[in-house]
Amino acid sequence: MRTRLCAALALLLAAGCARGPQALPTAPSGGVTATATMHLVIPLANAPASRRPAYISTQTQSIGLTVVSTTTSITALNSTFNVTPGSAGCTTGTTTITCTESYALGPDSYQATITAYSSTAGGGSVLSKATNVAFTVQLGVANAIPFTLLGLPNSVAFAQSVLSAPADGAMHHLTLTLSSTDASGNTIVPPGNYNTPISLSISGDPNGALSLSTSTIAAPANASGTTSVTVTYDASKSLTSATITATSGSATTAVNVNPLVYTPTSSHAMYVGQTIDPTVTVSEAHYSGAFTIAGLSSTATTSCVPVSCAPSSAGGSVVITLSPSAIGQATMTVTDTAGTQASVSVGVGGLKTYTTSQSGLTITGIALDSSGNIWLAGRGTLYDFNPNTCTTSCALTSTSLGTETASDVILGPDGKMWAVGSKVEQLTGCSPCTITTYAPPTALYQAAIGADGNIWATSQFLTSVDRITTSGTITSFTATPSPTNFITASPSGVLYYTIEGAPDGASHLDAFTPSSCSSTCTISTNSAPAGNGITSAPNGLIWYVSGTYLTEISPAGCTSACTATTYTFTAVSGVNGSPITAAGSYLWTNDVSHSPNVLYRIDPSSCSTTTSTCTSISFALPSGVSGVYKMAVDSSGNIWAGTTSDIVEMVAP
Repeated sequence: MRTRLCAALALLLAAGCARGPQALPTAPSGGVTATATMHLVIPLANAPASRRPAYISTQTQSIGLTVVSTTTSITALNSTFNVTPGSAGCTTGTTTITCTESYALGPDSYQATITAYSSTAGGGSVLSKATNVAFTVQLGVANAIPFTLLGLPNSVAFAQSVLSAPADGAMHHLTLTLSSTDASGNTIVPPGNYNTPISLSISGDPNGALSLSTSTIAAPANASGTTSVTVTYDASKSLTSATITATSGSATTAVNVNPLVYTPTSSHAMYVGQTIDPTVTVSEAHYSGAFTIAGLSSTATTSCVPVSCAPSSAGGSVVITLSPSAIGQATMTVTDTAGTQASVSVGVGGLKTYTTSQSGLTITGIALDSSGNIWLAGRGTLYDFNPNTCTTSCALTSTSLGTETASDVILGPDGKMWAVGSKVEQLTGCSPCTITTYAPPTALYQAAIGADGNIWATSQFLTSVDRITTSGTITSFTATPSPTNFITASPSGVLYYTIEGAPDGASHLDAFTPSSCSSTCTISTNSAPAGNGITSAPNGLIWYVSGTYLTEISPAGCTSACTATTYTFTAVSGVNGSPITAAGSYLWTNDVSHSPNVLYRIDPSSCSTTTSTCTSISFALPSGVSGVYKMAVDSSGNIWAGTTSDIVEMVAP
């Protein structure tokens, strides 16, 4: 309990003799002395909260005064007197005790030490003190000593039992409140400094994550006796638990700084129906209470290990499993019992299926135009639709190719849509489309844009690649010895195409640069399992898939001295991976050998050269949905595919 503390303390000295002076020591100036009168006003325990330029506890019962001549270093005075009700020289009022003591001192310079005690006759504990108080005694003038008694900390305490903040990589500014009491248990309040300043130090922080706004507190900052210190926590630096210690003489106290540590701290991307649920691991040093999880709404449900969401032992970990349940965005919060909160952004994606008015389709090509509309190559017909208008169904606009067939569709370098198949079609002004048809030497299969600004197409089962300019000029180049299939372009401009064949280790992937093509193209062969689908990943590497074989070509854009690393991924029995596309940091492929089809999300960062495997998550398409032969990614990262009758969208988290 804090008791209000205040006092007025003055030592008045005048020439001549005061009434009733104490016995005097020998005066240093030929026996001539002046009277020194000490006048104290000590508040009673119920005194109002007045403040004077001095500090004295309401529990003060005696005062000690020592005076030393600075000229001779001789102790001129050493006296103790009581200041309790009824003590000689003291008068008790309604709110204060007023005491007067007189002494005789010769003219000289002095230093005084004044000490307040908790018991009479200088007994008990020291409550406050003033040392090295310099003053001068002169004859013929009124002499006064201005000084302040300083509170002597007997104990120090922090208002907070622990400090905590989320270990989220950000800067956090925490407030630590400190106070001190004297030996009587009263809080030391202003004015005046502490007799011994309070020092602050940090331990258990090897990485320097914590810093203090000050390391020394010389005096209480507020009328209540409290002082606030700002603790800055740099959560980008590793910290498990640190200790802040406050010390003043033999008085000491400490408080722990325990960050709320959780991994991963970044966004969680999940999909409804995925076969593996993600987890968040959370811990806090010395903490044994339960964590509260909130904020997910209907996007996901959670469960904890241990089930109570409290660590099995103080400072232990809790593993939170998130089970996605609905497409949407949310922020999951994890809060301890003190209110420290960590936040994790959660995005839930998932499959959506839209019906169409078509049936029996075979979609082998898909692309987005410059307006974000999606185009499908469906053999003798091209279809397009606005994905933003799809609700439960998508309204397809059809463009007939007559007797011709299209196996792929692509946005050309001229901003127009092009279809390749038995003919090459350029589409303009599609309301409806105006079709310009060009005849290739042989039927074409799949297309990609080369670094030379032309369209390049393969000719499935034939050993040639064709260059198509935006003016419609088609040139065929021999690409021996491999029959060409799926094709893609790397960021460096190298074109890669896969070949037909079983994953027997003797097949290969071919690469060439458009500038190498004259009558033939200079082909580089990379030994690896034969591939079907092929894509250029965001990191510039080339990936292609055949069955459960996934092959990475590095370095990016190589035509010779390439390294082909082949992995397998977990899939249902008899998988026939065909299309592959890159969306964000993941690869997506599809199993076309099952009905319904199965989509796989593969994390390239999980691929291990030690085990030759990659981690995959599978998603079963709705019953009856099949025929996904190629996929496209829109500007939001959503994956689109056409099936035999429906449109499938894998909504990005």
